[in-house]
Amino acid sequence: MKLTLADLQPLFELSVDMFVISSFDEVIAVNPAFLSAFGYTQEEVIGRDLSSYVYPEDWPLVEERIAEIRRGGTTVMFEFRCVIASGEVRWFQWSARADLELGRMYISGRDVTNRRIDAERLQRYADLLERTQRELKEAIEELTRVANTDQLTGLMNRRAFELRLAEELSRASRSGRPIAVAMFDVDRFKTINDTHGHPMGDIVLRELARRLDSARRPYDVLARWGGEEFIAIFPETSADNAKVAAERFALAVSARPMLLGRVPIDVRVSGGVVSVDKPQDDDELDLVASADQALRAAKENGRDRIETGTFTSSRSAA
Repeated sequence: MKLTLADLQPLFELSVDMFVISSFDEVIAVNPAFLSAFGYTQEEVIGRDLSSYVYPEDWPLVEERIAEIRRGGTTVMFEFRCVIASGEVRWFQWSARADLELGRMYISGRDVTNRRIDAERLQRYADLLERTQRELKEAIEELTRVANTDQLTGLMNRRAFELRLAEELSRASRSGRPIAVAMFDVDRFKTINDTHGHPMGDIVLRELARRLDSARRPYDVLARWGGEEFIAIFPETSADNAKVAAERFALAVSARPMLLGRVPIDVRVSGGVVSVDKPQDDDELDLVASADQALRAAKENGRDRIETGTFTSSRSAA
């Protein structure tokens, strides 16, 4: 049985979706759902220009869609803003088809304002979450940097150095390559503090850290061990090469006097360096202890020198 227009009239009137029949310029008929959504009476709608319903900023885009429909196209899920009788601006979703012989458009639509509000709210929440996560990540990175940095010199601190030494030892153990550790101590630093004061002593330590860092190879690791002591890792470095690297550090410190105000002072360091050819993962404490022992030997042998020590493992002692 073929449906007639009379058969479709109840659907037109009962649908919760809006139905509009129009020319390409004016409204010809609307269903009750349209009148309810827009707040107009039937008499106020019929013959009214389509552009009068559309939010002015959206009208140029709507005109383009009408032109497409007029050429035989169907617009599906096209959303734009409309102005209802109360003056409120709301979002509607429309689809339309043209009957070119009759010069008409058949349009269906629904109010999607709440959906868009929800989507915009969710997007704001997503943006806020992304920004919060980014700020949290930056805060964690900053906290990690602060926790791993010696506040006086800007070098890696002892805690961070110990973690890094464990990593470098693990890498050296897997690769079977040597690794060396050097410890440095400022000669007669107490005299500097007693003569010039502790604030000037801090200036010396900062400048000394800068000079040591300038002598560091890209893959060397440098840290402040504590007080006037500094420590370095020389990855993949034999004993002979490690001593050369340590002497380069010492020379960078003593190359020229440091100025305390207008007073130049000569600053020297003593150092102890130890290398192990076949390191084990748990050698970090023994490496540091052996380097410290070599440093003490440098102090006892007259200071301003680098002594090469012998790596002593606690495993062999046991």
